[in-house]
Amino acid sequence: MFFHIFKYRLLMMLRDKQNLFWLILFPIIMSTFFYMAFTNVLAGETFQKINVAIVNETDNQDFVKMLKETDLCNITSTNQEAATKMLNEGKVSGVIDVKGNMQLAVTQNGINQSILKNVLDAYNQVTATINGVIEKNPEVLKTNFLKEINVREPYTQNKPIGTATNTTVIFFYALIAMSSLMGGTQAIVDIEMLQADQTATAARVNVAPTHKLKALTSSLSCTVLFHFAFVLLSLVFMKFVLGLDFGKGMGYIILLVFVGCFTGVMLGAMMSVFIKKTGFKVGVIVSFTMLGSFLAGMMAVNIKYWVQQTMPILSYINPLNLVTDGLYSLYYYGINERYFINLAILVVFGVLGCGVTYFKVRRQKYASL
Repeated sequence: MFFHIFKYRLLMMLRDKQNLFWLILFPIIMSTFFYMAFTNVLAGETFQKINVAIVNETDNQDFVKMLKETDLCNITSTNQEAATKMLNEGKVSGVIDVKGNMQLAVTQNGINQSILKNVLDAYNQVTATINGVIEKNPEVLKTNFLKEINVREPYTQNKPIGTATNTTVIFFYALIAMSSLMGGTQAIVDIEMLQADQTATAARVNVAPTHKLKALTSSLSCTVLFHFAFVLLSLVFMKFVLGLDFGKGMGYIILLVFVGCFTGVMLGAMMSVFIKKTGFKVGVIVSFTMLGSFLAGMMAVNIKYWVQQTMPILSYINPLNLVTDGLYSLYYYGINERYFINLAILVVFGVLGCGVTYFKVRRQKYASL
């Protein structure tokens, strides 16, 4: 009986063309739009060494050495006339004359020019401070003064992360999370097939000798697997057609997506048993999913970070954020505790939804059918 119900539930979903559109085409269309919008968004953020011309290099070789050690610039040593020509032609971002009081010449404002100015200002300030101390107290040169002031205390910790650093993947993660949790709308049919006051099919199911637990389990199992298959298809499209880098651990990604689909269907089923009108059920589940997507960063990545900083509890009770954050943690840090915490909370939500649904359906009695 389990496989009989499973089979016909599968046939029902395959014949629902509107449902197939939202399952198959919508995630693919949205991911394609995201790809077109964000594929080159980070191209301008890739750091390129700054081209800079140095005039009178021999007058301050210490500064030139320091500039080379920073690995920030491509340095060209030349005379003033040639440097000015290079600057006017846009071949260099700035010209630094290191003779006497060092001067920076630029023709426009920009990130490169700001970096050069900050480097030059920092060097001048440190140099002026050192010279001032030595002038007032020459005896410090006999101590380790110069070595001591060169020590900089670090206030950050190094944590290993993956080589992938594309922040726009958050949009795609939120889309995957939305697709996973949208399975709740399909669970409406599963519940209505067991509520005799909703459909004629449900009335026949209730008079049949099939246990409600078996009917519910077979129907919901089919819905979860059916929905997961198409979300997985969307994931394959993003990875192999659009060429998105999801980092390592594809098996863990698939596991998280499956749990997301399971949780989405179970939460949708739980909401359905407490609401009578089909249209209102759909509205509640879709609104819940879209609000969760918004808070998970689908419309604006900064929203996700704002929620984590100001209302961290909300990020743990939002199933869509749990999927997004699990994928995010895999992408940046690999297999880690954060991933398993998100996965475990999702499982708890899914099991809770399944349990509440069953106990609610099991206790429903009808005076007549």
